[in-house]
Amino acid sequence: MDQADGGTLYLDRIGVLPLALQGRLLNALETGYYRRVGGREMRRANVRIISSTHDDLPARIQANTFRSDLYHRLAGSVHGIPALRERREDIPASPTPCWYACVTRMPCDVISTRMRGKKPVQYDYPGNIHELKNTLQRAASRCADGHIRAGHIRFAGPSSPAVPPAPPAMRSLKQIEAEQIALLLENYHGHRREVAEEPGISERTLYRKLVRYQLNR
Repeated sequence: MDQADGGTLYLDRIGVLPLALQGRLLNALETGYYRRVGGREMRRANVRIISSTHDDLPARIQANTFRSDLYHRLAGSVHGIPALRERREDIPASPTPCWYACVTRMPCDVISTRMRGKKPVQYDYPGNIHELKNTLQRAASRCADGHIRAGHIRFAGPSSPAVPPAPPAMRSLKQIEAEQIALLLENYHGHRREVAEEPGISERTLYRKLVRYQLNR
């Protein structure tokens, strides 16, 4: 609450908040006053609350596992987000490295996706974005050259059982560094200053690496 004072506080998975804490949260929202964990001093914060859940909160209210007064306090404006299978257009047929990084929260230069066909969008993803994330991460572990292809994507489930990935071929640190620099050059259209800023090195150091890996052409 301290850091959110005057701003926005995001509460994820509000539906699983224990009943004992729901009352405390409601009191803090109603009065603006709260105490730090282990503290005695009452503090005040003015925050805007945004919360999310995948639970059916009215059903949880009927089951007496969620407070109706807290629900109505939070539900000033309710927005439903369609499941991933209902918005397949958000899944590109050929994902870019930066799209991969946004989904999996892994660095952009981990992988360069070169996928033919539309295999990523031909699945319902009952686990929503989390299943898509795990699917891409498993695909990355299966490829040995840094490029995800359609054959690396395998969906868990009865129709496509999970298969233990084959161990990837070992690559040297120099090979990995060369691939990362090559990808940054591509992403920044050859602008060396921006490429050097990404790993936090000088342009002179970058130039030496370009010569060493024959990337200065």
